[in-house]
Amino acid sequence: MANIEEKVQNLIEPIITKLGYELYDVEYSKEGKDYYLRIYIDKNTRN
Repeated sequence: MANIEEKVQNLIEPIITKLGYELYDVEYSKEGKDYYLRIYIDKNTRN
């Protein structure tokens, strides 16, 4: 079974790529009592 990071990556990567960006990383972590989902994208410089 895929974890949250893998599920989010699979959902958003095609959209981000279509918009001309590159998915750099997906991070889901607990900090103190809160959980954070961070999505790092970058401009696709290969095109």
